[in-house]
Amino acid sequence: MLLNSLPKVLLLLTVIVCGQTAIPPAAPHPDPKPKIWSYAEYRIVPVRVHLLREKEVPAASTKLTEADVVRIFRKANGIWHQAGVHLQIESIISEKPVGLAGHEQDVTLPLDALQGLRPPETRVGAMYHIYYMGSMLPNGIFMGRESIFVKETARLRPVPGGIDEPLPRVSAHELGHGMGLPHRQDITNLMASGTTGTSLNEAEIEKVRTTISKFTWVDTPARC
Repeated sequence: MLLNSLPKVLLLLTVIVCGQTAIPPAAPHPDPKPKIWSYAEYRIVPVRVHLLREKEVPAASTKLTEADVVRIFRKANGIWHQAGVHLQIESIISEKPVGLAGHEQDVTLPLDALQGLRPPETRVGAMYHIYYMGSMLPNGIFMGRESIFVKETARLRPVPGGIDEPLPRVSAHELGHGMGLPHRQDITNLMASGTTGTSLNEAEIEKVRTTISKFTWVDTPARC
């Protein structure tokens, strides 16, 4: 009996000495397949895009064109379609920012100056309002439905499976705050800070759909 058990003892000692485990690693759990939303299940979220233009104050001015905006939102919708949400550009407005007194020499605008940039006559209407500008400290910031700001020079840390361009991700992220989502420090998630991640989990998708279901200005395909 002792002799028969010797090979087992030697095998056990070999495992311990080599620092290996005798238990094979568990197979990776496959990611759940994303839900495929029907046409009727989509929710249409209107967004007015403001391109701030002021050549004398580059920090308050963007060089983005309407074609850039179309590309940005096409990619942002590539992110939001996983939640059955479609961002609809209501209009694209190029306009001169207001409230720049005292900031003419700023290379980067402070956060307390941002809301004052918005011309009052164009921030009306039940929809999200997103403003593209030159330079501020964060990549983007959500200050309310009528006050979403994104800088054209946004930079993100690449993560596996992340998007290939910062502006669509930053825009989608800030709109995520507007649809009820907080930050979530899973680096591949859309609501992580400063990464190219775009994923949303089931709870986040449910939260977004519950939030926007309360907005009378969010449409369904049947009502469009």
